Amino acid sequence: PENILVNGGAIGANFLVFYSLVEPGDTVISIFPAYQQLYSAARSFGANVKLLRLREDNQWLPDINELAELVDDKTKLIVINNPHNPTGSLIDVDLLKEICAIAEDSGAYLLCDESYRGLYVRPDDFVPSAVDLSERAIVTGSFSKPFSLTGLRLGWVAARKEIIEECFDHRHYTTLTNDII
Repeated sequence: PENILVNGGAIGANFLVFYSLVEPGDTVISIFPAYQQLYSAARSFGANVKLLRLREDNQWLPDINELAELVDDKTKLIVINNPHNPTGSLIDVDLLKEICAIAEDSGAYLLCDESYRGLYVRPDDFVPSAVDLSERAIVTGSFSKPFSLTGLRLGWVAARKEIIEECFDHRHYTTLTNDII
């Protein structure tokens, strides 16, 4: 619980991660197609955004070899969402571990937007949170999708202590408090 920072929805949480970590000249690798913020926010902070294109013939899942090829010595952040928005594809635990390993090996962080966590096409599906698999993982989520509480505007960042502290310092420039609906 001490490694969770509350924000105004997942959009606020994602923005805060980009704002806190991305600097001009960094490389950010983002899945595509995806929720636009996951690739455009990093670009607005001066990052070189490389798109990891998801393909129907690969069940809309990241190609691990393609991801490895996109990584360079300036890669700061790898961005995914799980389950995927808009297709609903689910990165299973083995593929998620491989993505985490690429982030760890390159010294990058993995930002995993888990806004649709728990909303699976098959009710028996389950994948652990990326933050439970890697010290380099940063997870965002919200109450909007899985609990149908869009108006609540309550989201979060979960990560190791240093990342939460960095995000907390930057949150003062975006949000002082959340609504008390």
